[in-house]
Amino acid sequence: MPVEKTALDSIDLDALHVAAKAAAEDVIRSHGWKGMVEDADLLGTDERYLVLPDPAVALALIEEVRHLRQTLQQPRVPDGFALVPQSMLLSKDVIGVINFHCGDTDQEEGGQFGQYTDGRLWVGYVLDDDGNKVHGLHIATDEYPEEGSTTLVEFPEAGAQQEAKKCGACGGCTNGCQLDNDSPVVQP
Repeated sequence: MPVEKTALDSIDLDALHVAAKAAAEDVIRSHGWKGMVEDADLLGTDERYLVLPDPAVALALIEEVRHLRQTLQQPRVPDGFALVPQSMLLSKDVIGVINFHCGDTDQEEGGQFGQYTDGRLWVGYVLDDDGNKVHGLHIATDEYPEEGSTTLVEFPEAGAQQEAKKCGACGGCTNGCQLDNDSPVVQP
């Protein structure tokens, strides 16, 4: 995710850090401003960094800005949200799973498009029948949670490195995409 430029981008934190550290150690206060700039081998334009109200505060501010810059460069996902592939094919088998969890196929009670119950989709990890952690899109019915959940589409967690495996559905994608040769590829 690209980081937008801010007003802080024009501040040379390294130069400000050197000046504030020197001020905190009283190195630059022992000279006049002109002598200090010459002795510190600073350019005249760097004098703006030397007008510091409190060196300790300036040093703390510099560290905070560095931390904020680093934080802003990290991909962020708001709490309660997850990054998912741009496209996921729900094959006819997966649609059958959705109907199993949330649909009523009893002909006497309305048939194939009769009564349905609420379902809950979520992205994350579940343990499969073999005890393996599986990441992907899962479904469960709210009405009968004791029925458990089913993984509809497997995909790696955003940012996770995963070696390429053939899933058998399309012959060359990453594991768990459930695609055929004519479908768009899941983009993790």
